[in-house]
Amino acid sequence: MFGSVATTASVFVMLLATIVHGAGWHMDINYADGVTTKIHGHTNSGCTKFKKTNTDINSVYFDTSLLADTFVLYSDENCKSEVYKGKKGNNNVPNDVYGSYKVY
Repeated sequence: MFGSVATTASVFVMLLATIVHGAGWHMDINYADGVTTKIHGHTNSGCTKFKKTNTDINSVYFDTSLLADTFVLYSDENCKSEVYKGKKGNNNVPNDVYGSYKVY
């Protein structure tokens, strides 16, 4: 009897870990030159520099996760000058070149 309880608990923990791990956030960054960059993660991103900084970003599609429901765009590469804070869905951001972002 105790073996089946332990097995059930193990299966539940593995299932929960799979759900949390698979439920990551993602962003589609849409640039003025027609390029779209896809970024994803499972936890908060911390301050992250954009790799592409030579073209304006005009929209961001953001899909949230259990651990992150907000993104912020910054004009600099050090996440000091916040320009736009967005939530789930399509976000028409001010057309501008951004240096970094955070997801939390």
